[in-house]
Amino acid sequence: MIDELYDATIVNPAIEGSFFLWRICDAKGVDGAVNGVAQVVGWLSNQARAYQSGFVRNYALFMVIGFISFLIIVF
Repeated sequence: MIDELYDATIVNPAIEGSFFLWRICDAKGVDGAVNGVAQVVGWLSNQARAYQSGFVRNYALFMVIGFISFLIIVF
C-alpha cells in the first residue's frame, strides 16, 4: 500500500519529468545548439572554400586587405 502510494506520488512524476527534460531540454536545446554550431561551421567552411584557390597571390591579397581593414578600424 505504501509502495504504491510512493510510486504514484513521487516516483512516477519524477520519471515523467525526467523524460520531459530529456526530450525537450536535452534533445532540442543542448543537442540543437551543438548541431546548430556544427552546421554554421560547415556552411562557413563551404563559403571559404571559394576563396581558397591555391594561388599565393590571392592569399597575399587577402592579407593586405585584412591589414588595411585592421588599420582603418584601429585608427
